[in-house]
Amino acid sequence: MAEKRFRFGVTRSTADSREEWMAVTRKSEELGFSTISMPDHIGREHSAIAPALVLAAEAAPTLRVGSFVYDND
Repeated sequence: MAEKRFRFGVTRSTADSREEWMAVTRKSEELGFSTISMPDHIGREHSAIAPALVLAAEAAPTLRVGSFVYDND
């Protein structure tokens, strides 16, 4: 049986700037997290999900990025 490593992810829903979002993403990668995800809920204060996930993928290429909710509004 193949050995499976236990992985951890981080969830973040907002940042005050592009630079802050990219710094948080890089720090998450440096700390050993494997995934960064974010929600997309109507009526809540959060960053636009698609651009934020693209920036996360650019800032930390080894992290998996994803959404656990994606609104169709």
